[in-house]
Amino acid sequence: MTFTGFVSQGQAKLALILALLDPGLGGVVLMGEKGSGKSTLARLSQHLLPPHTPFIEVPLNLTLEALLGSLDFAAALKTGRPVAEPGLLSRAHGGVLLVDDIHLMPPELLSLIVSAQEQGRVMVAREGIQCQHSARFCVVATLTPEEGSLSPHVLDRLGLGVHMDRLGLRERLHLLRRHLLTPERPDPRGDRLLAARLLRVREALPRVTLPETTRDYLLAACLAARVSGHRAELALERAARAYAAWRGASFVLPAHVDRVLPLVLTHRQRLPAVPPPPEDGTRERPGDSAPSKPRPPQPAGNLEPTHSPPEGNPGALGAGAPEDRILPAGEPFAVRRLAWRRDRLERRTAGRRTVTRHAGTGGHYVRSTPKKPGQDVALDATLRAAAPWQVLRGRRDRVIIRDSDLRYKERERRMGHLVLFVVDCSGSMGARKRITATKGAILSLLRDCYQKRDQVALIVFRRTQAEVVLPPTASVELASRRLRDLPVGGRTPLAAGLLAAYRLCLQVRRREPTRRLLLVLVSDGRANQGLSGLPVWEELRRLAALIREMPLVDVLVVDTEDKSQPLRTDLARELAAALDAPCLTLEDLRAEQLTAWVQARLAGGRPTAPAGRGQAGLPAGQ
Repeated sequence: MTFTGFVSQGQAKLALILALLDPGLGGVVLMGEKGSGKSTLARLSQHLLPPHTPFIEVPLNLTLEALLGSLDFAAALKTGRPVAEPGLLSRAHGGVLLVDDIHLMPPELLSLIVSAQEQGRVMVAREGIQCQHSARFCVVATLTPEEGSLSPHVLDRLGLGVHMDRLGLRERLHLLRRHLLTPERPDPRGDRLLAARLLRVREALPRVTLPETTRDYLLAACLAARVSGHRAELALERAARAYAAWRGASFVLPAHVDRVLPLVLTHRQRLPAVPPPPEDGTRERPGDSAPSKPRPPQPAGNLEPTHSPPEGNPGALGAGAPEDRILPAGEPFAVRRLAWRRDRLERRTAGRRTVTRHAGTGGHYVRSTPKKPGQDVALDATLRAAAPWQVLRGRRDRVIIRDSDLRYKERERRMGHLVLFVVDCSGSMGARKRITATKGAILSLLRDCYQKRDQVALIVFRRTQAEVVLPPTASVELASRRLRDLPVGGRTPLAAGLLAAYRLCLQVRRREPTRRLLLVLVSDGRANQGLSGLPVWEELRRLAALIREMPLVDVLVVDTEDKSQPLRTDLARELAAALDAPCLTLEDLRAEQLTAWVQARLAGGRPTAPAGRGQAGLPAGQ
């Protein structure tokens, strides 16, 4: 297959052409579902590069040494001097770095890639070597939104973004006919002509000018889209210049800006929950700050899914009854640090919450061990183990290493959790509009999950049953939308909620035996609907015992009861004790409470912390 022979996807082709024309754009990210052709089109862009231009593909099992460069062990042993071995970033200098499935790449490696691309160089200072290499390259990345997302920090540094939809029936028939006609050897002449045109346009690009009127139009379009930072207008200016040169124009017109505007803003624009007021406090008038012609595109698929929730699936559980109410969510706030005890299992995972031993060759090298045979040899520890025996082994010109001297690297990296939110939406939560503050607290926890790269799931219980309204997903934005639409009303089947959470934990455990789970129960504990003939609290104690005995499952209880009232039941605390879990109130979740706790301890006070297993911002029992 050839680049010019790729059916449809004109926007994605244009974005790749502009990124290859001007590497200063920072690259392009192709977003879409599986089967949309993202990876194929990204690899076909190699045919548009001049001969001998580097085209480096980044593997998902990438290590820090392979990315940045490290010591050339073989050359060092032969010469006796440290010799630097270049990494993928320096090898991609002057060409293209392809990051397929960028959402699966560890965040720390992604930060190094975008930093090197922005600075144009990579520095290595490790294992006795210190060197610097040039690293100016164009990043071409692919992203599957339903499998994961990227942080705004990384997205903002990729100049262009395109959402690729699946082909329709007509395009599929056209593709099938073309494949039947030329099944083996496609005609490469189209790619050669396009590559020659790219060379000519790249030479003419510095001569394209940007008039002041077009620059004002460009800035107004970015202001109208409410994008954060200033990289959007810088990328839009470069993209408009490249497109004007591609069209053979000598200066940039507003029409050129309109053409590339969706490519620049698609992955940058955010829709705020509440539109912020104008800075001067007055209502904006059309034409005051932005022209009416450029309309902001839809937000990126990895942050706001394009499909709507299935009918009847937002956790309604009989919504529509007279007592059902949908109350708004409260204002989110900064959440205190939520950390949990480490275990001794080795995993192949990534995230930003809990440190774990890493089974692969990624992560940070923390110690060496002789009990882990493999390919990841710790050279420094191996040389130290072999050094005392060199005279006895008759060393002459090189170090003599035997199998007993080999030491292997133990690596660590942070991982994300699967966070199961079990939310009480019964009628008692609607009293005094406590569900508003509760939704705000859960939104704050969801934001913390997004920052820590956790997966989330949402279980709601009300009336007579519980429902998994959102299976485990990496889309925190989808969970936020489902949460805002949850109604309140009816009885409190707390046992049904715990049972649904227990079953979901079992399902996840069968698929991923080493996965860490965090169950967040949000309720006031006033259960009044059972599952069997047993008393309600007897059911709760039995279910709590089952959950407590599950391995690798941490529990946090968020007590939503209004503690300012004279009549307090503290039933959520009793349930937390049965679960052997910390119990926090809505106020305890705030980061300001942690600051006050530290200040009290420094002043000699003895504030109490929530008891329970694990940690929830503070170590248990302190």
